Amino acid sequence: MKILVTGANGRLGMVVRQQLQRRADLSAIYLISPRAIPQTEADVRADISDPSDLKQAILFAEPDVIVHLAGVSGAACDANLKLSEAVNVTAMQVLCDAAMTAGTSRIVFSSTAAVYGDRNTEPVSEAHQVDLSSTYARMKHEAEEILREATDSAVLSSVALRIFNIYGDKFSDSLVHRLLSSTPSRPSRLQGLDTFVRDYIHAPDVAEAILRSTNVPLRGHLTLNIGSGEATSNRKLVHLLSELGKIHYEVDEPRASFSCADIGLARRQLNFSPETLGDVLTASRR
Repeated sequence: MKILVTGANGRLGMVVRQQLQRRADLSAIYLISPRAIPQTEADVRADISDPSDLKQAILFAEPDVIVHLAGVSGAACDANLKLSEAVNVTAMQVLCDAAMTAGTSRIVFSSTAAVYGDRNTEPVSEAHQVDLSSTYARMKHEAEEILREATDSAVLSSVALRIFNIYGDKFSDSLVHRLLSSTPSRPSRLQGLDTFVRDYIHAPDVAEAILRSTNVPLRGHLTLNIGSGEATSNRKLVHLLSELGKIHYEVDEPRASFSCADIGLARRQLNFSPETLGDVLTASRR
């Protein structure tokens, strides 16, 4: 099976690359920025924000599956709305149109848990009402809807993965990494200890979910939460990380913020069984 990966030089893209390289049954084409220097024969430069360039790359590759990881995330969306709209929304329509022309059978999309907001009190399922309170969440949800509509009217099938808080070697902006790299002179700032709760998912588990989504039996569209399913407060996070060594932090005014995944559907559909943060940290001490 031939898989085309957009955003292949991004943080998650690099983790997906590592897993694809161990799969003899899969061949990969990696779309990278026009400014990047290709490192392998599988690297193809294409401008995701340019519809013509992106369409040409898809039609030339004729992939069986597209894994769409490229995106402008977080606060960067507000910094450049035009670019963000092109990359996060318009590119999805281009991908869907080109995929149908190229004979692609599936698109797997890395969406975000941000579509649920952070004002919940318990783990959310895929049926939970969305809360599009940020530009990033709104754009990702728009892309999901474009993908869903394209799938409803074609042979194309699709999976949208709503990914929760990723941590790992390449994710230096994660709170896990920031705490582990904190120093007395550069402590991490925490928005409360008990009221701030997140679901931390290890990057290799996310990559595994993405690859499983490429060939899970499916007709139409499927939305899945990808997290650990474990709610971790800042207090628990500090406790877990302190077992690896001294960490340094300061506590700001507490903020009520809760984001955690109900991963029951992913367990059933993908046989998804991610490691908890505690499991990962325990393994790292061995």
